[in-house]
Amino acid sequence: MFPAVEQYPPECLFPTHFILPSTGAPASLFESNCTGVVDTHFRWMRENSIDGILVQRFYGDFADASFLQLLGQIRAAAEKYGRVFAVEYDLSGVSSARFEGVVEEIVDDYTTHIALLVSSPAYLHHQGRPVIELWGFGINKAQLSAADCMSIFRAVRSANPNPYVVLGV
Repeated sequence: MFPAVEQYPPECLFPTHFILPSTGAPASLFESNCTGVVDTHFRWMRENSIDGILVQRFYGDFADASFLQLLGQIRAAAEKYGRVFAVEYDLSGVSSARFEGVVEEIVDDYTTHIALLVSSPAYLHHQGRPVIELWGFGINKAQLSAADCMSIFRAVRSANPNPYVVLGV
C-alpha cells in the first residue's frame, strides 16, 4: 500500500522502484521535511477542522538540524492556516540507569531552540504560558524512576520561558 501523493508538490515526491498495480506507473513517496508537504498537511488540518498538533521531539536526537528546519516549516504553515502547534518531548528512550546529564540536555534544548518558537501566535499557550509535553513517564520501556521523572518535570517547569507542562504516559 502506498500513500496517495497527488496533492503534494512535485518537488517533494521521489520515485521508487515499485510499480503501482492500478496504473503500472512507478510509485512515488513524499519527503516529510519538505515545505510543500508540511504546508499540505496544515491545509488539510484546516479543511478538516483539526486545530493543531504536538510535534514529537525524541530525546537523543537534539543535534538533528533537520528537525529544527522542520519546526520552522511547521511554524510557518501553522501561522498561514490558523492552526496551533506545541513540542512534545518523547522521553521513552531515557532510563534511570543512564540518567546523568539528561535534565540539563532537555532544559538546554528547550531554552536554546524551542523557546525561540513560543512567541509565534501559532504556538499553543495555556494560561499565557507555552505548552510542552513530557511524554513517556510511566511506561515500562522508559524505565525511569519516579524521582528522575520529578527531576525532569521540576527543571523544565522552572525553565525560561516558563512552560505549562503536560505529562504523558
